[in-house]
Amino acid sequence: MPENLELCSKDSRDQNKLIHQLEQQLSIITRLLYTTSVSGVELDRSVLPYIANDIVFKDPWQEGGNKHLYRVGMKGFHNMFHFTFDTFQLNVKLNDDQKTGRCIVDGIMNVNQFSWIYSYPLRSILVYEFRLLNSQTVDVPQFEIFRHEEMWSLADMIDAIPIVGWLYKNIFRRGFGYFFIFIMIPLLRNRCPLFLRSTILRIPSTSVYVNNSQNKNSFSLPRTVFDVIPKPLHPYVRLSRIDKPTGSWVIFLPCAWSIALAGTTLANLYLAGLFGIGTILLRGAGCTINDLWDKEFDRRVERTKSRPIASGELSIKQGILWAGVQLSLGFLVLIQLNFPTIVMGVFSLIPLFIYPVMKRYTNWPQICLGITLNWGVLMGFTAATGFLYPAVIMPLYFASIAWTLHYDTIYAHQDKQDDILVGVKSTALLFGKDSKLWLRAFSIGIISHLITAGLSVDQAWPYYAGLVGVGYHLHRQIETVNLNDKQSCWTTFVSNRYTGTLFDVQNVWGRTAVDTQKPIDSSPLAEIPRQDESVGAISGVPREFLKERRCRVFVPARNAMQSGTNNGKKWKVEWDTKERWENPLMGWASSSDPHSSVAVEFTSKEDAIVYCERMGYKYDVIEPPKIQRLNKSYGANYSWNKKTRVSTK
Repeated sequence: MPENLELCSKDSRDQNKLIHQLEQQLSIITRLLYTTSVSGVELDRSVLPYIANDIVFKDPWQEGGNKHLYRVGMKGFHNMFHFTFDTFQLNVKLNDDQKTGRCIVDGIMNVNQFSWIYSYPLRSILVYEFRLLNSQTVDVPQFEIFRHEEMWSLADMIDAIPIVGWLYKNIFRRGFGYFFIFIMIPLLRNRCPLFLRSTILRIPSTSVYVNNSQNKNSFSLPRTVFDVIPKPLHPYVRLSRIDKPTGSWVIFLPCAWSIALAGTTLANLYLAGLFGIGTILLRGAGCTINDLWDKEFDRRVERTKSRPIASGELSIKQGILWAGVQLSLGFLVLIQLNFPTIVMGVFSLIPLFIYPVMKRYTNWPQICLGITLNWGVLMGFTAATGFLYPAVIMPLYFASIAWTLHYDTIYAHQDKQDDILVGVKSTALLFGKDSKLWLRAFSIGIISHLITAGLSVDQAWPYYAGLVGVGYHLHRQIETVNLNDKQSCWTTFVSNRYTGTLFDVQNVWGRTAVDTQKPIDSSPLAEIPRQDESVGAISGVPREFLKERRCRVFVPARNAMQSGTNNGKKWKVEWDTKERWENPLMGWASSSDPHSSVAVEFTSKEDAIVYCERMGYKYDVIEPPKIQRLNKSYGANYSWNKKTRVSTK
């Protein structure tokens, strides 16, 4: 360490040169400290001479230390993790005494500890506080760091984690964003005085060194689907609208509603995954078919003229082949379902091919679009239950069609000027200035049909409470959308995925809050009456009557005809008898007891108890009496005649 000599720079030109040299040197120190491929020997030789003996290190977990502990922690840090550091900005400022200063580094640590594919970014702000040391050579400034502080932001790291990142970005960050704005930023500014000069969370650019190294050892995170997929496939991605997932959301969510109404089980969760994959494939096929039909129209519309087929980027033959590939993959997903669902899936191709033509002949093409996009409502319930139950599924289907009329009318307002010139018909042109009035009518239709669907399956209160939120969300869409502004229409259209997700959450919550063993009310429209196997034969007996019955678990005594057999070793379940109960099918004062002559046999006591607990019956276990066996003596087989004194057998 060089000798302590006072260094004074009165000339501003020399001071700027000094700051520039400090920035370069601190940038090198930062790169060595935060690149784990650097060896410990290199750290001791190139970094440790700039560390003061009384250095204090602080991060969100700890504070304290000295030069020895700093060296140990530095090497342990390199051995524990694997990461690189990208410097965005580096700022050095000298204090008024011209002897001490502060350096703030804004960058990202790319952590590769748990994954070799992605490097998870940890946004870091490093603060070095240093003191200048006099050197006889002015061109080489000498300093020592007496305080090193780290501040982290986990937002970018969480955002890069699959699934978790989406949940954070779309749910948690929106909910807790104000916490960061009003609390975290003031804290950072109070801790770092340099932030006081900036109105946003950026380092002031009084003198900034930017790392432009061409040999960065880091992996850039894929921000869009185009960063992952090879460039020759980009036109096919845009043709299938994979880069615009809102359309897939509004198709998948009605399928999820239907599956949730059928019950919340692991099997249904698996079905939801299959329908999610099928939605992406079938939506892509539908968009491809639509572009093949409308290629001439798309070329004359500003928003659609850059589509691959309309622009000539892909030929018609390539479009047909791509549609065939997607339909084939979709069929592979379809055959994983039961036979009735497969049949319905095949029939869904009819409206899929018809819809693009309807825009030329009717002012209501959105109805055909609703029938097409929401076909999954019929398929989802059928896949979960094995049959079509119109009393439940048709109200949900009509609600989904009304929802499609709502959001696609808003969507169509983006192109209404071009549609007039081209000759394409839509509800946006049909309604004109009365569009918002019609949107309110569609919203009323959505809510009313959802209420009907909930009543048909006896949904619990969370379902209906959530409908209030859905209705308010639809109301806010209508109030805030500017139908003459393309960006406003697009933003409102995209927000419908939150509407659908909100209803799906309340739907699942309602199904989990209600007894799932309760059968759906019978209806003459049902093709196959539902039979709840866990309840047994449904004969009009009130459910409460069955569940409140007490039964006894016992082993019946043998009769004379069962001597020498094992028939008497079977456990039985019998119900107590009730003379009167209210039966609306057999009269309000019927004396027939459906369980009075029922006895269920089991091979063991445990099986009988499991049956009673699964059915929800209250039961009493009666253990069979244990017969005490007497030890027979030899004389027990003989009798003694006292008169004749002769024993007889």
